[in-house]
Amino acid sequence: MESGQKGVKLIKIDNRFYRFQQIRGKDSELKSEEKETQKENQLENQFKIEEEKEIENQIENQFKNQLENQFKIEEENNFENNFENKQNNQLTTDKTKVWKRPHVWIRKEQQNSFISSNETNSQNNQNQNQNQNINQNQNQNQNQNQNQNQNQNQNSQENKWKHKQNNEKSKKFSHSINLQIPSDFIPLIAGKQFRTKKRIEFSSKTQIFIPPKSSKNHEIKIIGESEANIQQAKMEIDKIIENAKSRLPYTHFVSLPLNNNTIKENLQNLQKNIESLYKSNPNQKCGFRTNFLQKPEKLHITLLLIKIFNEKELQKAKKIFKNLDLEFLQLKNSKLMIRGLGAFYDSTLSNSRVIYGKIEKNMNQECYEKIETLHDILVSKFKEEGFYVDLSPFQLHTTIINTRYGAENENHLFFDSNPIFNQENLENFLIGEQVLNEIHLSSRLSFDPKTGYYSSEEILKF
Repeated sequence: MESGQKGVKLIKIDNRFYRFQQIRGKDSELKSEEKETQKENQLENQFKIEEEKEIENQIENQFKNQLENQFKIEEENNFENNFENKQNNQLTTDKTKVWKRPHVWIRKEQQNSFISSNETNSQNNQNQNQNQNINQNQNQNQNQNQNQNQNQNQNSQENKWKHKQNNEKSKKFSHSINLQIPSDFIPLIAGKQFRTKKRIEFSSKTQIFIPPKSSKNHEIKIIGESEANIQQAKMEIDKIIENAKSRLPYTHFVSLPLNNNTIKENLQNLQKNIESLYKSNPNQKCGFRTNFLQKPEKLHITLLLIKIFNEKELQKAKKIFKNLDLEFLQLKNSKLMIRGLGAFYDSTLSNSRVIYGKIEKNMNQECYEKIETLHDILVSKFKEEGFYVDLSPFQLHTTIINTRYGAENENHLFFDSNPIFNQENLENFLIGEQVLNEIHLSSRLSFDPKTGYYSSEEILKF
């Protein structure tokens, strides 16, 4: 029983009527798209089946022709052999007369005629064999020509099919874009069994061409019906890459080295006092380790953290760094004073992660502000060129203790820094003064064996 409303039915179950309404929405749209794809697949399959049938028919006709030719040749050979045998029998019976004596004697004339007839028969046999060989060669040439024609027909049909597909694609997908992507991220875009790629293609109505693993080309091509579809696919790919980059650590950084001799000596004395403070009272150790301490030759101020994933990006970063125009800042021979200690911690000093040296702002406020503008310039330049940079709030400092330095496959290490800040002589300790002459683009993962500082990719003088 059906009601008057569209898509509503009354169904009787256990002597009761239930109202059933059909829901139409995205499922119907998906079904219509699936039907279109099924029709296209059916047409392609029909075309392939017809091609296969034509090829099979050609092969069958060729095989039949070969059998017929062989049968004719055999019939001709049998006929000729029978005819020759008959002639030989007649010659031996008619022309030869044998006397009934113990010694058989044949006339010389009859003997000569018999020899001449044998010679003619042998010549005829030779001529027949030559003709047979000629016929066989002709048949072989015909078969080769037929095979060549079949291959040409197959190639022409394949080319027609490819040309038809290319025409259909060119009509359907008239817009395209090429994206240069680091090789480490291409498997993420493809996904397991190309599921991620198929999902992006289905949602954006595009086709994505990914290079194979063995290829040195790291370019992905996107084609689609419109630029909007291509931009949608590009946005989804960019999201995948950004999410992957956010999980990876920073590889390079821009820094101001603080490595004059007075700073090194003062830092060594400070670190010895801290070590003796924790050793003198083991109960107050509270997670402190000596390998948390920064080495004096590596002391620096970090201006920018960057993620670089391949040699091409490294060369690009070096070029940007070289072309920086910093003369207007007039930072050459500027001085920074490092005095006192601060801490980065979670909730309280008993959960400290980093102890740093403070940069005195009041002593040289102009220099302090110029370094902040230098940080802003570096962020904008590298971000404009597509690099993944640290955008957290900038605070001038130099790290003296960091739990990350001593972490071996451990995360979120803390220690109690209250013993340090309870000592007045340590809290206001003078580390030293640095004259600024250069900045470095350095790797975080390698070190210079001569200086002990981070290995520099580029050095820019003020």
